[in-house]
Amino acid sequence: NETEGDIPAYTVEAKGRDGESITVEVSQQGGLVLWMISSRAVRSRELEAGEMVEIARQFLAERDFPTVHMTDVQILQNRATITFVPVVGGVLRYAEPLKVQVSAADGEIIGFQGILYYLAQGRSPQSDAGEDEPQIAMEREEAEQRVSGEAVVLDHKLALVPNHLDETVLTHRLGVQVGDDYY
Repeated sequence: NETEGDIPAYTVEAKGRDGESITVEVSQQGGLVLWMISSRAVRSRELEAGEMVEIARQFLAERDFPTVHMTDVQILQNRATITFVPVVGGVLRYAEPLKVQVSAADGEIIGFQGILYYLAQGRSPQSDAGEDEPQIAMEREEAEQRVSGEAVVLDHKLALVPNHLDETVLTHRLGVQVGDDYY
């Protein structure tokens, strides 16, 4: 199948004898894998979440993606979907997520989603000559002082996030612990 969209692409589906299928969407220009998914049923869970995160991180590194920060792990039906955001110049870029799906049975990569990452590459601040760099409204200390006294700040990073107007805003991303919960 051929799609036009924001990134013109070809979609290919391969079916195995056992009924499993793999669907891959590849950009027409450059041959980039935009997304892929396997229909393979994953019947057991042999790996822990941390192991699957490292497998996914290695998958991205082997394909020359930039340094990434893991933001989410969802495990459903023995498939871990792990969301990463690129770290560019020490700033987390939340509008450019990369998702990798890993089989909990054997660590096989069974899904990938990179469309938003690839779309952002043409619009990133590094490529937009003359675009103003986002400015942060408050300093680190002020951001940390606004956190509840019950919370302990565990880490602090700057992050570019889209707002409700689809503008990119530079903000503080605080990892905090309140009791036994992490936010």
